[in-house]
Amino acid sequence: MNEMTVYWIWLQLCLGSGAKVDEGIAYFGNPKAVFDAKHEQLVYSGAFTPAQIGKLSDKSLAKAEKVITECEDIGCGIITPDNAKYPEALMCMPNYPLVLYTLGNIECMKDKMTISIVGARRASDEGVRMAGSLAASLCRAGVIVVSGGALGIDSAAHLGVLSEGGSTIAVIACGFNANYRDGINIIRDDIMEKGAVISEYPPSAGVKAINFPIRNRIIAALGMGTVVVEAAAKSGSLITANLAAEYGREVFAVPGNAASFIHLGTVGLIRDGAIPVFSSLDILGQFSAVHTDLVKWDKVESDLLNEEGQKIDYSIIKYGADKVVVTKNKNAGVSKKELEEIPPASDSDSDKEELPAWLGETEMAVYEAIAGGCADADSVFEKTGVSMPEILTALTMLEVSGIIKSQGGNIYKKK
Repeated sequence: MNEMTVYWIWLQLCLGSGAKVDEGIAYFGNPKAVFDAKHEQLVYSGAFTPAQIGKLSDKSLAKAEKVITECEDIGCGIITPDNAKYPEALMCMPNYPLVLYTLGNIECMKDKMTISIVGARRASDEGVRMAGSLAASLCRAGVIVVSGGALGIDSAAHLGVLSEGGSTIAVIACGFNANYRDGINIIRDDIMEKGAVISEYPPSAGVKAINFPIRNRIIAALGMGTVVVEAAAKSGSLITANLAAEYGREVFAVPGNAASFIHLGTVGLIRDGAIPVFSSLDILGQFSAVHTDLVKWDKVESDLLNEEGQKIDYSIIKYGADKVVVTKNKNAGVSKKELEEIPPASDSDSDKEELPAWLGETEMAVYEAIAGGCADADSVFEKTGVSMPEILTALTMLEVSGIIKSQGGNIYKKK
């Protein structure tokens, strides 16, 4: 930890996770310079919105110092963009994380091939088995598998790697101390032994629906490619896939029944150009010309399922009524409500009064185009001039985040 750490945390707490920061850091050079800047300097830079400048008027470091103490108490690492351990892959984003909180060894990704595997929480038995077997096969070939630690496909991918004694990275959407019982809590210690659990949220940060699409950009950026195993037509996994494409990563999808709800998303990805996956060979073959030295080619397999893969016990990470979340009311104990694809959004007044900090220029432009009334992608294009792929990605993120609502027929309105 260096002297800049407290200023990185301060900046992240002020602007919120997912805020566009690249221009501000490039202009001022470091977060302390932002902290020291006067109001007129922030305005003159043109790097921050008026709303952000208002938030940056808070010059107290007390909250940031408290976060550092919390991290020391639980032994979690703090990695900032000026730290040698910070993943270079994340710098492709204009809203790269200002702080990463880590448990385990994040450097396991250094000089390694990384592939992200994502999919539905309410996954089928076949989907869970495919995700685990595919992850295990990639691990044997020397790949580090990245996922989101949720029940279903994500945790199956982590388990597949763990069954081979390999390293995997779980990117979660809340603080390490959050009362959120998902797959990651069941296997967190095993992941930390050789890999890492990471979050851009301080240890005490709770669970909010908006955190999940924000988190997904990290999963998309860390992987040289993203594989979607099972996904509904509108899901967080598709946000990850769209972001991966935006960052110049390869997008893969495991084919499924086109008439099945759980496969509509993956079938759509393949229709739109994603590479179909039947084995690890289909994934790694795409990198044979550029990352030859990162793969154990003699271990690459053309068969997705194998006998050893069938021995993995996936029952502990299957979505079911016995998996529960802690309610917001501390006196209410544990709710028996099943986990949703994305947990319910916070109902606090502050969450409703302002748009989330992660909205970039594109998302804001699309939102404003829709806010005046119902609109479809074509009308948004006419109003904004934003490219159609960016509009479709923004629409998905805004809808999954609960900011806009689909009216059917590709028509959206402000929620």
